[in-house]
Amino acid sequence: MPVTATTRAGIEGIAHIGGGILCGVMFFCGLARFLVTGRFVLMAGSSALFLVFAEPLWVAFTYRVEDALMPLPSIQVLTQGGKRYARLGSPYRPVSPDELSRDIRRATIAAEDGRFMNHPGLDIWGVARAGVVNIKRSFAARRPVIAQGGSTITMQLVQLSLNRHEKSLLEKLQGKVIEIIVALRIEAELDASMGDTRAKREILTAYLNKVPFGHNITGVGAASESYFGLAPSQLSLGQAAMLMGTIRAPSRFSPFRNPQAAVRERDRVIAQMERFGLLTKSELAR
Repeated sequence: MPVTATTRAGIEGIAHIGGGILCGVMFFCGLARFLVTGRFVLMAGSSALFLVFAEPLWVAFTYRVEDALMPLPSIQVLTQGGKRYARLGSPYRPVSPDELSRDIRRATIAAEDGRFMNHPGLDIWGVARAGVVNIKRSFAARRPVIAQGGSTITMQLVQLSLNRHEKSLLEKLQGKVIEIIVALRIEAELDASMGDTRAKREILTAYLNKVPFGHNITGVGAASESYFGLAPSQLSLGQAAMLMGTIRAPSRFSPFRNPQAAVRERDRVIAQMERFGLLTKSELAR
């Protein structure tokens, strides 16, 4: 039976419609597969993030803020009459905010956290600067490198209080999450209870009572007496700057071990004080 033009046109129309339907079915099947796969990837990624950060978040939100302000515990040997006979461990003498001279406070801020008085516990610019440095160092070394952490004084206080020992890159990232969250909590809660200025003084004092200064010396009270034979309130500007300079690398900038490096670090801290507006030219001339 001969196929007429009308019949041929009808067959072609049916073929086009069938092809369009087939293409549509294939498209929606592919879309469904993509959505299912994407949902699986999303769920798997969310689960992985939860497993990685569940413990750090638990630590960060259950940590008691007041614990960060407490001085380090010490073991003392007492006589039968209750008098102290000996103290075990490294030299340690916690100080109060009133025992810290203005020069010590300024030198600490200049050496460790120039914007300490202006940020809420996290310095965004400091983190960004550290990130750029770490990326450059990582590309140069062809491996992940954390050369700078961008930690504020409050974040360092959290690290010293928790005494966590992170080794791997993942552990360091988890530790940084804890430091940021707890630092923000400390600043917010203290600011709400005692005001910004007093809160900053308490945080700075707690930090200086816990930071190591090398030679098995912990805390600014014991450090000022060990290095200079003076109380923290009696240190001169140069002595305060030299003492705070040891924090960055106690073994490298120790006045006992490397006096020349200690002098260079002292000068760097004084220059930082001037840079951040913590030291006037008249004070520098003295």
